[in-house]
Amino acid sequence: VINAKFPSSNEISSLLIQINQVAEDSNVSIANFTPKDTKEINLTANNSGKDKIMSQEFSIVANARYLNFVDFIFRIARLP
Repeated sequence: VINAKFPSSNEISSLLIQINQVAEDSNVSIANFTPKDTKEINLTANNSGKDKIMSQEFSIVANARYLNFVDFIFRIARLP
């Protein structure tokens, strides 16, 4: 059940393409993009196990002017 809620490798590839496009549109240069550990997050306080999702963290190293980087972050926040 949990794997059904976690993005497939195709969805992660699509995300990377979207992030790259946002970086180009914002005049931000991505120097490094590294996936981190996958974590299981419990959405309820009772730890029943029914309401869990998987979370994937990424580390991004970018080079940009401050306002371009702010624009990049706002655009990333609006991605579907």
